Amino acid sequence: MAASAGDLGAALFTPDTVLVLQMEVPFAQALEAARRTTLAAGTVVWNLAPVPERMTREMVTKLLAVTDHLLVNKHEALDAAAAIDLATSSYEAAAADLARAGDLTCIVTAGAQGALAVTADGTRLRAPAPRITPVDTTGAGDTFVGAFAAMLSEGVSLQIALDVSCEAAALKCLKAGAQTGMPMRSAIGSLA
Repeated sequence: MAASAGDLGAALFTPDTVLVLQMEVPFAQALEAARRTTLAAGTVVWNLAPVPERMTREMVTKLLAVTDHLLVNKHEALDAAAAIDLATSSYEAAAADLARAGDLTCIVTAGAQGALAVTADGTRLRAPAPRITPVDTTGAGDTFVGAFAAMLSEGVSLQIALDVSCEAAALKCLKAGAQTGMPMRSAIGSLA
């Protein structure tokens, strides 16, 4: 028997909840968990990876309605914007369109170019990626998402969350392995 969002106890959903979702679990269950988090005034971080083969307008519209922070890479930003008829050739414009459409903050990871955050009111923040020679980029996006969610749970500013997340992802790229290459918190200098 598969687990469902209904299996999650009510005590998990509070104003302090930071729920991280991605696209590898059944969408309906993720959406229900997001709705429950939103109703509890918690924070929903949705990583749109991997982009489903059949990502529909309805799916993206529902996702945006319950998301506080949408995390995407450059290609995912363009795909999500196109799914809701906001087609553009620039990931930056797509991020702005998605942020406005969902009344959320859209964060785009751009590898060596760092990260861009666009808020619903159009404010843009950037974080540079540390200059490195990558060994293995597998898991860098997951590392970014995890660090970002941890920073949100600690109440830091969006700029600090971006800076820490970019550094964490870069540190991950210096080691082989997805999970085994993820850095310990103590290795992240931006936290000092």
